[in-house]
Amino acid sequence: MASLFPLRHLLLTLLLAASLVCAETIEVYALEAMPYCGSEQGRASGLAVEILQAASRYGAPSFHFRFDVPWLRAQELIQRPGNALSAIIPFSRTAAREPQFRWLAELFLTQSRFYSYQRPAPIASLAAAKAVKIGLVRGHALVNVLQSAGVMQLDQGATDAGNNVRKLYYQRFDTIADSDLIVRYHWNKLGYPANALLEGAPIGPPTRVYLATGLHFPEPVAQRIQQAMARLQASGELEQILARWHDPE
Repeated sequence: MASLFPLRHLLLTLLLAASLVCAETIEVYALEAMPYCGSEQGRASGLAVEILQAASRYGAPSFHFRFDVPWLRAQELIQRPGNALSAIIPFSRTAAREPQFRWLAELFLTQSRFYSYQRPAPIASLAAAKAVKIGLVRGHALVNVLQSAGVMQLDQGATDAGNNVRKLYYQRFDTIADSDLIVRYHWNKLGYPANALLEGAPIGPPTRVYLATGLHFPEPVAQRIQQAMARLQASGELEQILARWHDPE
């Protein structure tokens, strides 16, 4: 029986070592929402993905991105105690979500605005928007925001952001509402003239987008990620990444 002890000790050591290796990778549930993040030709891409991959070079653990989990399901999974080393992107920080998640690292800011094309001047206020038909992605969060402000002429025929931008260019309407990053990304991707897009009034305050986790996320790993993000910012590389995605060539 005594001879079994070294073997048992070896097995426990190997299991511990394996668990430490696994602990070096954070499982990140991600939403298909370019330019924030997405899967292109089987590879993770987008602003949030690029920031986290850069953070790994500054001392954060590696991140494994998954796009195969439904969004609401992903929010449930990161809260499970047995799923502690997991996170979610791109996650907007809201009052309703505030106490339910840990806001580990702010990745970037976005600002929702009115964008116009082939119009003498952009929409300068919510009041001015009341007289105009506004193009929106079906089910977009801005629908309730605009309706609450009395903007009722909303065309929600677009199935996604790219479709909405395409409709703007082909003059199905002269103004749309969406995030600055999203509109400019799709406008440039579709090859439309950059100087023809008119930027209008902001809609509400900026949205802060985070890497979020469950409340039980391990503190040492959290600190490691936050320290890496601080080093990334201090290096100037974070600013360079943000600039590339805000103003793509």
